[in-house]
Amino acid sequence: MEPKNIAAQVMKNCSIANAKNWGSYSVCGLLLRLRELYRWEKKLEPWADIDHGALLGWIDAHERLWEGLADEGFVSLEMDGRRFDPFCVEEINRVLMEDGLAYGAGYTRAMRPSFFLAEILENHGEDGFHVIVLGDELARDLTAYPAMVLGDMVFMRKQPMGFYLWEKLLEARGQRGGLLRMAFQDHGYDFSRTREAQISVMEGIVDKELQVYLHHELGEAREAVAVFPEAEWRKIVAGHPGTRVEHFARGIRDILADTCEGGLLSHIIENRNLGSLGFYAANLSGFRKLLLPDMAGVYRKVRETDDWGLLEEVRTEGFEAARKLAEELTDLYRRNKGSGKFREEAEKLLARFRL
Repeated sequence: MEPKNIAAQVMKNCSIANAKNWGSYSVCGLLLRLRELYRWEKKLEPWADIDHGALLGWIDAHERLWEGLADEGFVSLEMDGRRFDPFCVEEINRVLMEDGLAYGAGYTRAMRPSFFLAEILENHGEDGFHVIVLGDELARDLTAYPAMVLGDMVFMRKQPMGFYLWEKLLEARGQRGGLLRMAFQDHGYDFSRTREAQISVMEGIVDKELQVYLHHELGEAREAVAVFPEAEWRKIVAGHPGTRVEHFARGIRDILADTCEGGLLSHIIENRNLGSLGFYAANLSGFRKLLLPDMAGVYRKVRETDDWGLLEEVRTEGFEAARKLAEELTDLYRRNKGSGKFREEAEKLLARFRL
């Protein structure tokens, strides 16, 4: 198979996804995604300066392209003389992985469709999952999460992680004593040196943070689904896209994944990874922050005392709180799904958190 041909087909669906999704982001969120997509398309490194005039022209051209695609359906992929539904990820990967490529497709927050195609750097087994580390991306859209689980595969996307961390670095450079700046310093980044001199440090941070994200995905796939059943969770998020109920359900499962045994925080504790704890504390938001309200304070205390038992205590308490909420929301759904009152009852539960 010719990778360029496959990439062109996947990119077609990426463009259609962008056409359907771009209007649903906040202005700030959209700008960040457009800047990242521009860098990727122009093959610019994350730290490269952007010609803002060229960027604005590029955005204008892409908006016109997406306006013409908004009503189109996603196209099937043609490979080896066969046609594949673009969401049949496992079947497509059985063909592509023989050529060192990996494909992803699914629905993200607010049920936004998303696709990607990338070159495989590494493929190994871990706890019954195929962990696939990806390098250069041949096709992608505006929504590019650094890690995700699809079936028994965990995709770790180095390019999106690199773009994400360099954006965070720009944010940290403007801080004095902020959590993000402290986290980068704890990862070994020296703000007194030029960014060019710190590129190798950033590459190491990308690898460390991918491992942290891996344990979030493994925690979600192994433990969170056992507490918050997959069937109910999927119906809740798919039935309430873009609402507080969807964010609530996703937030509960994220906290379960982060706080379970073997999850994200367990990995940070086991490796005494202070930089990653700082990133986690700095980026907690929304409902997740309500369940772990003092993570910033815990980070500072662990930083001062090296007492990782403080984080272990928060981890276990957070898991228990998320477990109870998962059970309560699941019970609400099972009792009210036929009556149409589920959202009303879920909003009452949300009201306890002043969301």
